[in-house]
Amino acid sequence: MAIPRALGALAALLVGRWLAGAVRRWTHAAMQRTHASHSIAEIAERSAYYGILLLTLFVALVILGVPAEALITAIGIVTIVAAVALRESLRDLAATVIFIIFQPFKVGDRIETNGVVGNVQEILMFNTVLITLDHRELTIPNGNIQNNNLVNYSALDKIRLDLSVNVSYADNLQNARTILLEIANADARVLREPPAVVDVMELGENGMGLVLRVYSKPDDFWALRPALNERVKLEFDQRNLTIPFPQLDLHVNETAGANQIKRIGDA
Repeated sequence: MAIPRALGALAALLVGRWLAGAVRRWTHAAMQRTHASHSIAEIAERSAYYGILLLTLFVALVILGVPAEALITAIGIVTIVAAVALRESLRDLAATVIFIIFQPFKVGDRIETNGVVGNVQEILMFNTVLITLDHRELTIPNGNIQNNNLVNYSALDKIRLDLSVNVSYADNLQNARTILLEIANADARVLREPPAVVDVMELGENGMGLVLRVYSKPDDFWALRPALNERVKLEFDQRNLTIPFPQLDLHVNETAGANQIKRIGDA
């Protein structure tokens, strides 16, 4: 009786190993069609492969005579203990699964999350590796990314840049608008559609608050802002437009000041 059971268990292991390899290959092909990153594809393949192997081991033990109820109970206990001990890691793993399914970002995208901006270098089983704008490697747990706001600057084909510019009340508003539009249209990184616009956003204490709104490709966005700022300063200086700065006008009542000095002298 023992020999047939052993042969049956061995056959189950062999079939399971073949099936695990087949499922792994099928998963690899499916992930290729979704254009998933290499790291995510590898996670999915390994999960499918080892999942089939564990199921095969369970079947083999049942064939050998181990009660299925005992195995299920043992698996349940181990699962509960592991879930308690590894709850943070399981949270990160669950976030990775969500990233695989919905793909809010992929390798190569520039994202902002947890207060940092960087390019996605790799998506691992529990973490995501970013290269920040100052060229530092940063590893963030996937659970933290899921539980925070995520901005994907590479998701769309264009992105809008809002450049704030203050202009003195003594300057001509229409002239300032024309100069800002000329600066925008002279830069090849500024897209022609949608066209650049200038809005008056504020009539402040020290001047008029204008906003130059332009669109660019995501790859050009970060270098465009300082370039436009520099051109605005140079053009305004050349065309005698003033960028105001905060200032305070102090008016002194000379009569009251003289009376105060006189009272001090009498004392």
